[in-house]
Amino acid sequence: PTSAATSTEVPPEGRGTGAEDEWLAKRFAPADFQFSACANLGGRYWETNFHTRDYVESIRVSGLTTAFQTWDPEELLARFQLLPDFVRCGVCAPSVCDASTVRTVVYRRFMGAMLKLDFELQPPEWFEFEAREMAQWSDLNLDFVVVGADHCGTTSIRRNLLKHPSIEFTSEREDQWFHKHLRIMPPKNEIDSFNEERAARVENSGKHKVLGLGDPALFMDPRMRHAFARMPQLRVIAVVCDPVSRFDKHFWEWHMCKPGKETKHSMVLQECYPSLAAALDGLNIAGQPTLGELIASEAMAERMLALQANLGGRMLVVHQDSLRYEPNKTYDGIAAFIGAEPFPPEVDFKRYNSARGHRTEICSNHSLLGQLRRRLEPEYQGLEKLLRAAGVEVPASLVQRRTRCDRPEELLPAPAIA
Repeated sequence: PTSAATSTEVPPEGRGTGAEDEWLAKRFAPADFQFSACANLGGRYWETNFHTRDYVESIRVSGLTTAFQTWDPEELLARFQLLPDFVRCGVCAPSVCDASTVRTVVYRRFMGAMLKLDFELQPPEWFEFEAREMAQWSDLNLDFVVVGADHCGTTSIRRNLLKHPSIEFTSEREDQWFHKHLRIMPPKNEIDSFNEERAARVENSGKHKVLGLGDPALFMDPRMRHAFARMPQLRVIAVVCDPVSRFDKHFWEWHMCKPGKETKHSMVLQECYPSLAAALDGLNIAGQPTLGELIASEAMAERMLALQANLGGRMLVVHQDSLRYEPNKTYDGIAAFIGAEPFPPEVDFKRYNSARGHRTEICSNHSLLGQLRRRLEPEYQGLEKLLRAAGVEVPASLVQRRTRCDRPEELLPAPAIA
């Protein structure tokens, strides 16, 4: 059968999380079925990639076997032309088979049967064929993930959790391990490597710690909503914040021209917006997304709600206000959620990666602030729905649509904390 373990496609954009989930469900379900059916037979499930054109050319160059020569060349060519130039298949092989045996024995017999040949094909060369054994997401030995949202305090959560004696992360920085590929199922060698690294940590430290991974963009990946749902041991931490303040930082950091400082996208985008007002007024900048496209691409509420629908009680939602005003209670709550004891009383919870002072001109232009707040009203409403569904009290700042512009201390010039 065609492999359900991988997909080089991405879900349709612009149709909402419902369409994304429907598209992905149609790909995850057969992958689950194929893997489980193979395991029930005592086999191992492989994703195979076969370069048909290269293989046929090799046959022409190297010559045909005696059995092959008894066939009409036109008939053989017609059989192979039924296949695309590149074939990706899922193959269930006996458990004793390794990648080499799948190539030299299993696959050529599989292909011969599929083409209805009465003789065995010669095995493909290593450059014509690739076999990767697949695993299940539940095989990953990971306890929790911090999935975002970016610009809402994910760096603070990660760095403050690292102060706990029983909590560790895969990396002190953001870890994009889950973005290595677009596969529906993970390759077994990647899962094994991850798990071996964790085992080495335990061996070296002599202590088993709760292990997490931090990637503030994970909540945006619809594929991971379904992957996380298949990892029953995993706990997911999501932090949300004021939509206007978040957008202000994102726009300032990635898309706005700053004196003496290029945008982060300067290596790709040669132009930048002179101001947020220009984007709101509909100014078109070559190579830059429009304001509407930016708002859609950075939206967090709908994606967080979809993630929550897939995970239920395995997802903890935190509002940034709780990190700011009740850090001890909040971080002890996070620790309990992921299975760790309370923090030592002497731990000082700090704020990290915070760019204070004026960013865009929004806090000095009330009309501009009002325009952006109105554009982001669906985000505000979505966050209220998310927090209520999570059993979290909706903070007054969210109800009243307060932004960083309402906190004078935020606007005082101060260096970002490293």
